Amino acid sequence: MKLQQLLKGTKISALTTLLLCSFNTFMYSQGAKDTSKPTNVYSQIDNFLEYVASPSFNTYGYNPKLTYAPSDDLSLVFDLPFRYHDQTKKFGLADVRFRTFYVPYKNYEKTFGSFGASVDIYAPTGKYESGLGSSSWRISPGLIFGLILNESQTISMFPNVSYTYTSEPTAAGVPDKLKETDHGWTFQIINSFVLSDDMFVLLTPIYDVKDIKDSGEDEFIIEIETVFDVFKDKFQAGIFYKGTFESKVHTVSLFFTVFL
Repeated sequence: MKLQQLLKGTKISALTTLLLCSFNTFMYSQGAKDTSKPTNVYSQIDNFLEYVASPSFNTYGYNPKLTYAPSDDLSLVFDLPFRYHDQTKKFGLADVRFRTFYVPYKNYEKTFGSFGASVDIYAPTGKYESGLGSSSWRISPGLIFGLILNESQTISMFPNVSYTYTSEPTAAGVPDKLKETDHGWTFQIINSFVLSDDMFVLLTPIYDVKDIKDSGEDEFIIEIETVFDVFKDKFQAGIFYKGTFESKVHTVSLFFTVFL
């Protein structure tokens, strides 16, 4: 009987040790992550709960975002936003978004810390009549640079410039004055401030030229993103704000990130 109890106890101890080792490997196999630098890419799932306020309507939504990083220098990002429009009383899929980032150079020990390219695509999957979509394709190829401003790498800047092509809207209800193809550009600087081992802030001023032929449509935008490490290298949570001041549109989101 004592021998059986001993063997049973040994099996339980071995199983417990195996589970603990497996858990440790699962939690830390991908190594330390530094998401304070947008030129670092990781496989992850982001979950955004979003509220948008504008002068004529409000929307409430859930936007899951899947990022797949097959390597340290390449990522594929897919957004699948669902929204409710309080004026049309409609809920459904909005315009989906696909992005890809290629960052062939990263050396954060130097002032010029990174360089890469991106393509950002919005597809007209949302219904224009329901207030959920634009009925236009939007394609924006761009370049991003990383500048490390101090030795501890807690302050950095990531300028990004892109060209934007917006196709002519196809929905029947679009006003005639908006039925045209636009060519614009966007310049933004993502400023990263690491406040502690578990918290950082991204502050991003953006100048958006929707159509180079019409400066009256230019927008100045501010984005502020505060990120907290809930469980290091596995879970993050945060708050996101976007203010589009010419259009008087304000977006607030709560998000939760799971690293894969």
